[in-house]
Amino acid sequence: MASTHVYDQVKALLQAGMAGVPVFDWDQIDPSPPPQTQQGVNFLVLDEEWGDARKVAIGDPAHVCEREEAYLVVHCLVPAPQSSATARAFAEQVRAVLHDQNVANLRVMNVAPPALELMNDGLWTAALLSIEVQYDYFVAIP
Repeated sequence: MASTHVYDQVKALLQAGMAGVPVFDWDQIDPSPPPQTQQGVNFLVLDEEWGDARKVAIGDPAHVCEREEAYLVVHCLVPAPQSSATARAFAEQVRAVLHDQNVANLRVMNVAPPALELMNDGLWTAALLSIEVQYDYFVAIP
């Protein structure tokens, strides 16, 4: 799981870069998509895979650098009857928004090419993007 800062920053990047496209948390669409998605518009779902943190620089005990690394997944959904090509094109737009971003000590290190995820009984076609991020922050050693 990613820290709150990392998750919120990635979500904010998506919301700013894909203006007008709803961005939901994974638990907002389980067990069914939220009502806002029933209007036949594309939407994004942010999900976390894992996160880890470790010290990367020791010096002043009151100011030690730690680095969090996290992997997140963005599910890019397009309504039926759109094809996988439409889902891929939508995911490529999202990928371009996230590519090489660096904001609030958060760096997007890699955004993998889109992978076809699902074709849900004629309701949605989805592509997913795997995102690798690093977040450097400073803490004091107690």
